[in-house]
Order: sequence, then structure tokens, then C-alpha cells
Amino acid sequence: MSDYYSKSKQRKPLNTGDRRIRKTKQNIRNALFRILEKKSIDKITVAEIVQEADINRSTFYFYYEDIYDLFRQTETEVFETFVRDIVATDFAFSDKKDFVTYLTKYLEFCRQNSTVCKFVTANACNNELADRIRAELKKTIPNSRSIYDETDPRFYLTTFALSGFLFAILEWMDDGMRIAPAEMADFLTETYLSGSLFVKRKY
Repeated sequence: MSDYYSKSKQRKPLNTGDRRIRKTKQNIRNALFRILEKKSIDKITVAEIVQEADINRSTFYFYYEDIYDLFRQTETEVFETFVRDIVATDFAFSDKKDFVTYLTKYLEFCRQNSTVCKFVTANACNNELADRIRAELKKTIPNSRSIYDETDPRFYLTTFALSGFLFAILEWMDDGMRIAPAEMADFLTETYLSGSLFVKRKY
């Protein structure tokens, strides 16, 4: 796991409800991700961000300690949105429809945050957000670890499925998200529930 978190300091919270602050920070983040399409995060300088975002250095340093702090804050805010909009939503998972609805919301989340989601899923040096999201999904959806004995290979079904889901979703985003989230969610649900987990839970 990358140690980039240790390279940044916690800044005082800002009034993120202020429209001007949100717009400025979004401008800086957009600049970062435009550059990330061309080079890795460890090769990017503040000078490049400042030039791309058309701001001065003092504006950048008002919000962020450095490039890693910029990305850390972005990850944190995206994860908080994920928890609020998806994890905190009450799903009983009593039938297939609940599962499809849940995954559709997740795919909509990925579509709305596609740039950062694609980066953290695909970039081997920076997978913190993907790890946190995967952990939350494991706690939320029906989990094979709570159904099968640890000596049964099916104990790892959920781990296997989620890894496949994440990379399938990554390619879906890379391909321009041509398939509607609801249709993709239905396919992923069928794939998951038609396995051995389906035998134990009557969806």
C-alpha cells in the first residue's frame, strides 16, 4: 500500500458549502486528473497543477499541503459520499430486486465519480479508496463469509466476486459506460446470485 497518506498533513476543515470554495477545489482537482491521464501522481508538480488550473500557488496552498494532500482529500470526500448515498441506505437484500437496486446506485456513483474511481482502481500505487469501498461492500451485501464454514472454498465467494465486479466496472467505465447502470447491475447480480451463494439464499 502506498505511504502517500504519511506525506500529507491534516488541514483545518473549510466551509465546503461555500459555492466559490467548491468551484475552486473542483477546478484544481480537474487539473490534477487531466494531468494524471499523461503521467503518474509521483511525477506531478504543484507548478503543473497551478498552470493547468490557471490559479496562483497561494490559492493551491490555501487548500492543500501538496499533491498527495489534494488526492487524499479527494478520496476522503468521495468515500464519504459513497457511505452517505449507498452504504447508509437501508437495503434488506430480501430479494433480487434489492440487490439490483443497490448495485445500480453503486454504478451511478461510479459514473458520477468516474475519474477518481478509475484512477484508484487501476493505479497499483494508490488503491486506498478501492480498498475502503470494497470493505464497506463486504459489510453491506450478503457475504459468503457469514454463510459458509471457513474450511469451505465457497467461504471466499464474495471476495472473488467483488474483485471481479470492480474490474468489470473499471472496464465498463473505460469503454464509455455504454451499458445503462441498471442493465449492468442486473447482469452483475445474476452473475453473483447464480453461483453457489444462490443455493443458500433463496432470492
